[in-house]
Amino acid sequence: MITTSIRRRTAAAALCLATVLTTTAATPGRAPAASTASAATAATVAAPGPAACPVQFDDKIKAAADRRVQVARITPDPSWRTSCGTLYRADGRGPSVVFEQGFHPKDVVNGQYDLEKYVLVNQPSPYVSTTYDHDLFKKWKSAFNYYVDAPGGVDVNKTIGDTHKWADQQEVAFPGGIARDYIVGVCPVDKRTRTEIMSECESNPHYEPWH
Repeated sequence: MITTSIRRRTAAAALCLATVLTTTAATPGRAPAASTASAATAATVAAPGPAACPVQFDDKIKAAADRRVQVARITPDPSWRTSCGTLYRADGRGPSVVFEQGFHPKDVVNGQYDLEKYVLVNQPSPYVSTTYDHDLFKKWKSAFNYYVDAPGGVDVNKTIGDTHKWADQQEVAFPGGIARDYIVGVCPVDKRTRTEIMSECESNPHYEPWH
């Protein structure tokens, strides 16, 4: 019975990742995930304006991997994301680690809770960064591009304005990080071509669809 349940969940995760990859590749104005030269020359995609997700939670940190985070300490007043489209995170850690542990912030106790200071100067904080922009991984040297389906998160540009020097990163910051259940899957990145290796993408067996 347990084996059957695990197989069903794994199959569901694989289907969800396939759907996400197809949707990402087909989104108008966005370079296909599997493209090469055309994707490399694509212009920065403007932040989308999706409708609010039909599923909302009173718990602002429902997706958190570390629930010790203190929402009351966040400044300025956060603009919470209410949409539920796919987010992305470039990371150097492989799925053997991330699928088991999720994404944990560096410091929820003494870290930098001021969002503007955290964004402008990289430092230990209670946040884990993600982005609306699928192609942001091309600007970094990370080995993996993770697909995230998590409720909430703080829309950084709506909170501190969109005139700061990192505004084009279209960041959504998650206080307390992101539990493994909300990570759909991952695609490894060919650092030379700055493209995802689509044939080696993996689904997260722990992912739990929530909407």
